Amino acid sequence: MAFSVKYHINHIFLNGPRLYGDTVLYQIGRAYCEAGASVARHSQRDFFEWTIVTEGRGAVITNGERIEVKDGDIYISFPGDFHAIESSNHSPLSYDFLSMQVNDAELHAAMEELTVKFGGAHERIIKSERIAAAVSNAIAEMNYDNRRFGGKMLHSLFEQIFILTIRKFNRITERYSATTDEQKLCYQLMNYIDTHIYTMKSLTEICEITGYNYNYLSNLFKKVSSKTLMEYYTKRRFEIADMLLSEGKNSITEIAELLNYSSVYAFSRAYKNRFGYSPSEYHAHKGGKEE
Repeated sequence: MAFSVKYHINHIFLNGPRLYGDTVLYQIGRAYCEAGASVARHSQRDFFEWTIVTEGRGAVITNGERIEVKDGDIYISFPGDFHAIESSNHSPLSYDFLSMQVNDAELHAAMEELTVKFGGAHERIIKSERIAAAVSNAIAEMNYDNRRFGGKMLHSLFEQIFILTIRKFNRITERYSATTDEQKLCYQLMNYIDTHIYTMKSLTEICEITGYNYNYLSNLFKKVSSKTLMEYYTKRRFEIADMLLSEGKNSITEIAELLNYSSVYAFSRAYKNRFGYSPSEYHAHKGGKEE
């Protein structure tokens, strides 16, 4: 990530993920932003991220949607998101952050359910002193990672954070009251594609999670959204490819693998058919700038 902050500690990402029991830690830390500072837009891979505002004000921009945050807010980012963080000019932002995934089947399924029900960026803010305290305690514990029982303590804290998050969202009022059953289902399909863009091998996966056959889902999606499921999936794939190319952190081969193309040649051919230029020509075409 590219940070423009006063200082930033315990950023554990460059050394690779760490396993604590059945939880996988990708990064953890505490950031103190200068007025107007920002964290550049970056890709959220196959993990969840908690941003706990400890002081000041700012905004989280998720998939182009800007959400204002303030002291006490906890913002949850989902797998597949692209997000950025901006600090207020008048009340500089300070926040704790934690990115992780869980391998426990029950917890993993419950977190997956959240991505379906709360896909909208504006629905991701919660307040919880217990979650904030658990993240703060985990950051403190990282400073003594080699201490006796340190790994067990961190595993316990990370599991608590997952459980508390699931409980918190489960208490939120059902948001679908103004939508039809067909709209709800299509919204769930879009959320599933969005949050599994790096792991989906085939669109038929949605049949397993919904219990409907593909033809029914495809026809329903076309009826409600005027696009086919394949059109939506293809569009999201290319949007993510564009963002990854703009970041410049992954090779074209790596991007093809991340988006589950059969080969880099298949990705390059599909990309060129879509945009008229190849992935290797991206920066030359964009003039080195994002749109």
